[in-house]
Amino acid sequence: MMNLQKNWALIILLLSIIAILSALIAQYIYFIHPCKLCIYQRYPYYFLILISCFFLLLKEQNNKIYFLIIEVIFAIGLFFSIWHVAIENNLISDIIGCSASIENIDNVSELKKSIINKPLVMCNDINWSFLGISFAIYNSLLQFGLLIINSIFLVKKKI
Repeated sequence: MMNLQKNWALIILLLSIIAILSALIAQYIYFIHPCKLCIYQRYPYYFLILISCFFLLLKEQNNKIYFLIIEVIFAIGLFFSIWHVAIENNLISDIIGCSASIENIDNVSELKKSIINKPLVMCNDINWSFLGISFAIYNSLLQFGLLIINSIFLVKKKI
């Protein structure tokens, strides 16, 4: 466990790069287009890459501040991924205008406007899954696992 904590910044950097590369390969090689929430779920990984590189370059990767910063980033990432899973499973309604919904449409011109203004990929459609599980769920599990491990490291550092 001590080795894991010592190399945590490098592990986070590598996992974040793998997550982003997977998303970009899916999008640009396999043409699996992301919805708004898929894009939002990438931002925490971009920040994790930047923060991890910064602390690794400073040789301060075992710094308490690093663990606190990534704790917040993991929490934000987990929020977006759980939000996406909830919308995919119709547990909550979409508030960012990303789901397929034609409610409150009174005439053809409003319907046309709604169709033109909607994104091509809807957040409540699962367009990328593996073994019947959406990648939003996989992302939630990854973010949750990383958050738990990082929280353990924070407790050990007595923050």
